[in-house]
Amino acid sequence: VEGQSRAEIEALAGAHLRTVCDWGNSVGVSLAMDKTTTMLLKGRLSASRHPSIGLNGVNLRYVTEVKYLGITFGERMCFTPHFTGLKRRLLGVVGQVRRILRNEWGFSRRAVRTMYNGLFVACATYGSSVWCDAVTTVVGRKKVLACQRVTMMGCMPVCRTVSTEAMQVLLGVPPLDLEVRRRAVLFKVKRRIPLLQGEWLADRNVESLGLSVCKKLLDECVMSDWQVRWDTCLNGRDTYRYIRDVTFVGSRPDFGFGLSLGFLLTGHGSLNAFLHQRRLSDTQECHCGLSEETWEHVLCECPSYEDLRSLSAFGVRQVRGGFDVSQALSTSDRVRLLNEFARSAFARRRVLTHQGIV
Repeated sequence: VEGQSRAEIEALAGAHLRTVCDWGNSVGVSLAMDKTTTMLLKGRLSASRHPSIGLNGVNLRYVTEVKYLGITFGERMCFTPHFTGLKRRLLGVVGQVRRILRNEWGFSRRAVRTMYNGLFVACATYGSSVWCDAVTTVVGRKKVLACQRVTMMGCMPVCRTVSTEAMQVLLGVPPLDLEVRRRAVLFKVKRRIPLLQGEWLADRNVESLGLSVCKKLLDECVMSDWQVRWDTCLNGRDTYRYIRDVTFVGSRPDFGFGLSLGFLLTGHGSLNAFLHQRRLSDTQECHCGLSEETWEHVLCECPSYEDLRSLSAFGVRQVRGGFDVSQALSTSDRVRLLNEFARSAFARRRVLTHQGIV
């Protein structure tokens, strides 16, 4: 019901309600007044005085959110309640699935990515063609990325402090808000709904291109926008030194790493420099006494792990001012060697910790 004032809304809604009740009486059914609710879809009225709509002295209950066909929306078509409920549901699913997605054993990383795309993304993007506009706002984007973070945490052997941007690259999955936009545009293309200005492919004649070409172009749009975000983002810069191309993991389905290598790839983990920043360690120095215990020091310099290290085999080069690790993940053999080094190095570090050296 649409009206220009509270009185007009109440009068029109009351008239429509009587029409519905009269029709129901004519076919032998009745309106369940206790299950029927009202909510303001646009405009603003006093929060303390909602429209009074009822029949035969019984007013309908006013609500601030409604769930319809699995999509929850609030007053003035706000989809924040949907994102809140989505995050809660995903937490439940992740909790059940995590029992078989362990840090050092369980499904392969390739199988995990398949599960992520087939289960979590499908669940998270349900009805996205309806609420896709919400993810173009700053608040909506943060909400939907928070939902994605929940699922990625259940799929990856990394610390909870790792940035969402770094996890996206390490898992090889694009930001969820870009995936939502992709699916929304694809929905319109399939049903020949005109694309709005600012949407991907809005400047293309999609009907002449064909569905398969449109899918390919949309994938390119997602990857292009994702690459720009990764290049300009302030988070995950340690991971950026290893992986600069967001398509890396997608092109390497065999890529995988354990929890120990995750410490080195992200800089978050059992490292004094990281722990000291969070007041979990009294010092940021390495037990060797030569430098701060950063991921770079452990991987490239610390004498405690000299017998475990082979920088040339790892694909790590010493350059002015530090080390170049951009080729360290370039082959499966290098990834395997890095995984072995990380497991052995941090196992040794635990021994040193128990001995009171670290």
